[in-house]
Amino acid sequence: FRCRKYPWGAVNIEDEAHCDFSLLRRLLLSKHMEDMKDVTNRVHYENFRSKKLSVLAAIDEEKLSIPNKNPLAVLEDETQEHMNKIKLMEKEMEDVFKKKVEQKIKKMDNIEKENYSKISEENKFVNELKEELKSQRDSLERQKSLFDAQLLLSPSLSTNSTASVGS
Repeated sequence: FRCRKYPWGAVNIEDEAHCDFSLLRRLLLSKHMEDMKDVTNRVHYENFRSKKLSVLAAIDEEKLSIPNKNPLAVLEDETQEHMNKIKLMEKEMEDVFKKKVEQKIKKMDNIEKENYSKISEENKFVNELKEELKSQRDSLERQKSLFDAQLLLSPSLSTNSTASVGS
């Protein structure tokens, strides 16, 4: 049971001999319940709802409401403004992406040019080596032909070598 404590004792609030609370509660709830529901729904809830919608529709959050403007129109304006911001952000992101792609392409072109220059240098080096080898081959060919010519000119060496081989 519910009671209130005082320095001189406790009072049971549900005992009708001590307190009128239960009688008052029963009277208010039984007789005026429909009126309280109607007033709550019509007045208090609508005030609450309009205030919340006005605050939601307020562009400046410090304002409590916007005079002479439909909250739905304000929400539509905010939606349009948000879409414009998104489009602007998309454009900025696309521009940044294009710049990065251009930088990558330039970098790749520079690397390609460097690789071509390295390849051409290596080709020059290979050609120089080929020329050097060709000149060495020609030199060896000349030395061989001179050596063969000397062998043909000195028949004594060739007959001695053949005679010693045959015996």
